Amino acid sequence: MLDDKVEYKGDLSVTAGGLSYSVVKAGTVTADASKAVDLDDVSIDDSQTNPQLFDLDLSKSDAKPVQVTKSDDGKLFIQRSAAGKVYYVQAGDEGSNSKLASATAAGQAVAFDKEDVQEAVQAGSYVGILTDRSVYVLNEESGSVSKLADAPEGASNLALSKDGSKAALIADGKLQVLSGGKWISLTK
Repeated sequence: MLDDKVEYKGDLSVTAGGLSYSVVKAGTVTADASKAVDLDDVSIDDSQTNPQLFDLDLSKSDAKPVQVTKSDDGKLFIQRSAAGKVYYVQAGDEGSNSKLASATAAGQAVAFDKEDVQEAVQAGSYVGILTDRSVYVLNEESGSVSKLADAPEGASNLALSKDGSKAALIADGKLQVLSGGKWISLTK
């Protein structure tokens, strides 16, 4: 049982070997005590509120969560792989693309940055990567990334088969599945 007294946990991802989660700190609110409360004159410092990722190895009975990120960037689509890496989309800013990154206790690495990453999804030893133009598959065992297909415009909600060869997504409000290199609508 963990008694870490840490609030605001989220983004839980569980595998047979462990689990990962994010922790977000609340912003700090300060007000001048010499001013009337009804003036609503407060200052909010949200500089430390971006999520940090933690990993817990469930194969060890005395394991404690290990913080695997310390960077001040946005972290989205957080997933723990069977190999113990925590994958996430590292949010870009105005001048840079979002990337797929991985983190372990040993450090962080960029796994994919060829295009602006919209989503990432873990499936077996593969990670599906959705960009605004393409669907890619990262083979975690080899580290190689291959293009699975072009992405339909406005695609979201990527799902990937455990063997990394099949994909489905939603585009134009329709469920679509990849078949023979083309996206086929399953719904009207």
